[in-house]
Amino acid sequence: MSRLLYGLFLVLLVHSCGDEPTRATPSRDDSGMRDSLAAVVHDYDQLNITAALEGAQRLRWQLEHTAPAVETGLRTDVYQYLALLHYDRSLYPDSIHFYADTAAALLAQDAPPERMARQMLSHAYSNWFHFAYLEMDMAAELGKQWLETADQSDSELYAALLIAQGVARKKITDPLPPGDARQAGFATCEALFRRAAELYRRAGSDRYRQALDELAILYARFPDGRQRAEKILAELRTSAHEPLPYFGLPDRILGYHAGVTDSATVYYGRLLEGPELQNFKYRTEAGYRLMVAAQMAGDYEAALHELWREMQDAGCCPDGYTRPGGEEPFACTTRPACNFYLAARATVYLERYLDRGAPADLQAANALCRAALDDYERSFQTAKEESVLNKINEIGHRLLGVALNAAVLQALEVPSEPHATSVLRAMEMGKTFLLTRDILEADVTGENGSANDQQTASLQQLRVDINLLKERYGRDFTLPREDLREFFRLTTEYRQQEARMRAGFTAELDGFAGGMDFPDLNDIRAGLGPDQVFLEYAETDSSLYGLFVNCDTFRVFPVDTSVRHLSRQLTERLTTARDTAAAAYSATAGVLYHHLLGPVADMLPAGGELLVVPSLSLNTVPFAALTTRSAPPATGGYAGLDYVLDHYGVRYLPSWRVDRQLQPGRLDALPANPVVGAWTHPELQFYLAPLGENLVNGGAAGSEHYLGGSNVRSNFLQEAGNYDLLHLSVHARGNPRRLYDNYLYLTARDSLNGLHIGPRDLRARLVVLAACSTAQGHANRGEGTFSLTRSFHLAGVPDVVGSLYDVPALATGRVLEQFYTYLRSGYSPAASLTLAQRQCRSGTLGNAVARPQQWGGLIVG
Repeated sequence: MSRLLYGLFLVLLVHSCGDEPTRATPSRDDSGMRDSLAAVVHDYDQLNITAALEGAQRLRWQLEHTAPAVETGLRTDVYQYLALLHYDRSLYPDSIHFYADTAAALLAQDAPPERMARQMLSHAYSNWFHFAYLEMDMAAELGKQWLETADQSDSELYAALLIAQGVARKKITDPLPPGDARQAGFATCEALFRRAAELYRRAGSDRYRQALDELAILYARFPDGRQRAEKILAELRTSAHEPLPYFGLPDRILGYHAGVTDSATVYYGRLLEGPELQNFKYRTEAGYRLMVAAQMAGDYEAALHELWREMQDAGCCPDGYTRPGGEEPFACTTRPACNFYLAARATVYLERYLDRGAPADLQAANALCRAALDDYERSFQTAKEESVLNKINEIGHRLLGVALNAAVLQALEVPSEPHATSVLRAMEMGKTFLLTRDILEADVTGENGSANDQQTASLQQLRVDINLLKERYGRDFTLPREDLREFFRLTTEYRQQEARMRAGFTAELDGFAGGMDFPDLNDIRAGLGPDQVFLEYAETDSSLYGLFVNCDTFRVFPVDTSVRHLSRQLTERLTTARDTAAAAYSATAGVLYHHLLGPVADMLPAGGELLVVPSLSLNTVPFAALTTRSAPPATGGYAGLDYVLDHYGVRYLPSWRVDRQLQPGRLDALPANPVVGAWTHPELQFYLAPLGENLVNGGAAGSEHYLGGSNVRSNFLQEAGNYDLLHLSVHARGNPRRLYDNYLYLTARDSLNGLHIGPRDLRARLVVLAACSTAQGHANRGEGTFSLTRSFHLAGVPDVVGSLYDVPALATGRVLEQFYTYLRSGYSPAASLTLAQRQCRSGTLGNAVARPQQWGGLIVG
């Protein structure tokens, strides 16, 4: 079913509309146009979508060419209906964005509630194709509230908003793990769709079939979904009429529920063999499903043929393109999203290679992947975080997955530096796109003086305010109407400011969007010290790989996917099961070492440093606390274990690209007399206040320890930029389930969301977070972890000491006391932490803090 949805999104992303219409001067001479619009609305309500769209397009032509004197409200209505009709047609998504934005620019602040609500529906539809599901939900909610104020909560427009909200909520709920929250989310969707169907029935509208269609698709997520869907199918069949209904086609619903079985092929085949489908979403879904069926049946030629047909239908190829000699359609990338079709073709070739073993198929898969990756990041150029993350999750990770699998297979079959570089590129493109983009944009726009600094700061603050409102709404899907209106005012202002800013830096930012310079092996070697090695891990749905690079050689190697389970088990032994016996601990930590470092153990530098870029499932693994053997010696317990820490230092990187961006600001050693800012939570004063006091007393004039009433959010936001070193002994939370839910707690009642940190202009080159789980947060396989550590990287801080899990305050204090001792002696932050952890591990700081549970979670990243 996920493959089917992937195929659907391929086509829905690639179409675009015509040129922007010219603004007209308002006037009252509009009676004829009102009659024409009424006819469009009638066809829209009756689901005569083709006729309605043709009528609306004629109205658009009149507005631009023959009707320069039309009242603004009427013009707004025309563009709104153009947006709604393109959504129903599902053929030109870019047109939805264009018409929704055009209508928004014309919308008066005192427009009637119905027009306001219809604008919110237009925005909701636009956000669907932007993959911005939370914003879609918010738009639908505000539209509902507009109608409720006018006592129109039983209208057809209200029903449309209910469906839009249900669709958005379904997409938000889909990624949740099985449990009460997921069940509650789907129950809400069910209620929204049922309410919409009821309202449409009361109005006598055939659009109730749209609500039932969405409800039947929702039921595919229920254990008894097929039985529930059968009841809906019975109603849809009895109410079917000629011509073919626009929504609620039984064969489509049956095919969706059938998944990847032969039955699905029959249902979808029947759907395409009947009368021509006007709903392009259904056509796309059916075509892609048949392609998947052909691929799974081993009919690879039929699958490739179907994909070629879909590329042509989607308008991916230049005018007049004929595929000379049946060559691969590398030129068919007229729109960024067409790259996903190339990736789908690569998947077919890779499947055929694995089935038949022909080297030419592996070469074709890699060639298609390279072409697709060339413009991959361009499709994310100006998208906001939610859009990028959802797009990566739903379609991007498939492109990156097939690119990684194909590159690794080729590198293992024919080891060479170019093949290893292809592996590196696929790995790096699957990490930190947003972080890389945001750091680059801050650098580019900040190079040209204070005016640009102010513009960038304004844009960053808008982004913070927008994301904070989204975070609040996402808690329980409610916000006061005033806050929802403020949200959409801010998003409009953000788009306008971003467009102005990008216009001034087109060359620099387009250079990144077209594919920022990706490192090759020589670039990495040039950045490594003589005792450093680079290790990057990346994964697909079914595979996990490692890449090792040192100054002389490289190695690509597969990693047993059992490490996913083992990493979770190790985290449990380090946190909730801290009384675990040494034998049980080493049984897990040793096997992880065997899989992760064992394949390159012969090349690790004695006494050197490992620069590690973990994949998503490894982002909580404390590499320093892994053991080189899976069984401990007969005596000695934890003291007798042989840790990675005993042989190597470890530094974590978000990605090589980000590390290179941060490298110019990195310190080899702490300045002799830094200005220190320290913050200590009242509940941690007993353990950690002396550490903060010592730091401040040993710092330069201007150093400050914020305790008691001075340890507040406002002081941090105002003063943090004044210090060379920031030390925070506070509580923290990084929520792995929700984006933007990362907080530093300065007191029990005063917290700071990580969103506020990124836009800060921090001069500190080192931040020490003596707090719990500051390296954790919402994790995305294509981007990385949205942690508090990441927030400080966005603020330009190259080195952040954080924690992978909750480390006891006593152990944290003892390790960091030694850390600062080494730091003052001239060691780098990473080396200082390694030496401090070795002291802790040896027992010289007390047996109470000698186990890896006490020191393994602290990292430099």
